[in-house]
Amino acid sequence: MDQEALVTDAQTLTRSLDETMIKPKGVMLARSSETGESKLWVVPSNNIDKREFYGLVAQAISAEDLNALDVGMVELVDMARADRMGFRQLIRAPGISRIHLKSNWVNGISLPEGIIIRMNL
Repeated sequence: MDQEALVTDAQTLTRSLDETMIKPKGVMLARSSETGESKLWVVPSNNIDKREFYGLVAQAISAEDLNALDVGMVELVDMARADRMGFRQLIRAPGISRIHLKSNWVNGISLPEGIIIRMNL
């Protein structure tokens, strides 16, 4: 998969989700070291039902005609899990960003390789 297209689609999706009740506080394109597959982790600003979350994501992907990203690549990450992964202490990037991370250990927590699109937890 074309990394540039994935990042562009992730940024577009983030902007689109800003207009929904999801209003992402955190978005990261994470790459699995085992499989090499990418997942788009999304931390919504409010608690939201999984079905509603994925429905809104699917609508946004369709409305924006995103080709590099599909709903199966998107993963709902709740605030508690984001805290356990150490994102609140890692970085603050409230807008739309493109911050590359290498696989690393931060405060005893293993972070995957990835690209932060937004981190405003």
